[in-house]
Amino acid sequence: MIKKIRLNGEDVDLSIKALCHKGDYGNYKFTIEKKIVFDIEAMSKKLTKNFQLDKLHKLFMIIKSPSVSISIARHGRIMIEKVIPDTPERALEIAKQVLETIPGYEGIV
Repeated sequence: MIKKIRLNGEDVDLSIKALCHKGDYGNYKFTIEKKIVFDIEAMSKKLTKNFQLDKLHKLFMIIKSPSVSISIARHGRIMIEKVIPDTPERALEIAKQVLETIPGYEGIV
């Protein structure tokens, strides 16, 4: 599935790919189809309001809530594991919380 997001006034493709399904949950990968570099440390400060920080590295971070685990890579990829219900729409709802921490993010088009 491809969605459009607006970054700094420009429409950019957001690719949503289902990776695997296990019973009632699934894992999803989100790729912003534009060269982007996330400020992992700044994002971690905003995301720890709603998630628990599991690992912080200069290239990636892992945050968790009781139901999901989210890996965020500096080069613009987001992986969400244990999405319930197992739908790309639910995964996108979770991903919005991460996307909102990106400077210049204006929403889904």
